[in-house]
Parts: sequence; structure tokens; C-alpha cells
Amino acid sequence: MIAYLLMVAILLMVSGGQTLLKKGIQSGKERGRSRLVSLFHPYVLLAGVLAAISPFLYIRVVAMLGLSSAFGLNALGYPLIFLLSWIFLKERSNPWHWTGLILISAGVFTWSL
Repeated sequence: MIAYLLMVAILLMVSGGQTLLKKGIQSGKERGRSRLVSLFHPYVLLAGVLAAISPFLYIRVVAMLGLSSAFGLNALGYPLIFLLSWIFLKERSNPWHWTGLILISAGVFTWSL
């Protein structure tokens, strides 16, 4: 049970980190800053910390669950990133995006059984 909770935490860290990275870079560009200066935005720095921590936790999950189970669960990050970008970054989506997301998620879920 603890391995699955840890995997959820990893998924949230990776997905949240990618969302924070884009938000931080966008914030810097909106203020007219260069990309180099945007790298030091607090969101970008936090995204880097999350990206640095998550592989170590993933190694622990693989040791607890096995690679085949952990890898299947790792694919749940794609729909989570999609939803976070839709909600927080106001990215547009259409029915084809949603259909593809559902089909890919269902396929990965079925494969991981």
C-alpha cells in the first residue's frame, strides 16, 4: 500500500514540476525577461527540485513493486499533466485530445494488468 501512495506522490511531483516549469518560464516571458533570467523564477527552481527528488523515490517504488507494475503506474502521469495544463495553464483542448487521452490511458492500464 505504501508503494502505491509513494507512486501517487511521484506522479504529483513530476506532473506538478512540469506544470510549474512552464508557468515559471511563461511568467518570465510575460514580464519581458530573457529565458536565462526566467530560469531563476521560483516556479522553475521548485520544478528543478521536484525533478531531482522524484527519481530517487521512483527507484524505491521499483524496488517495492517491481518494474512492470511501477512502469504501468508511471503512465498515469500523462493524463495528470494534461489535466494540470488544462486547468492551471489554460491550454486549449478539443474532443480529439480527450479521446486520445482516454484511449491511451485505457491501453496502458490494460497492459499493466
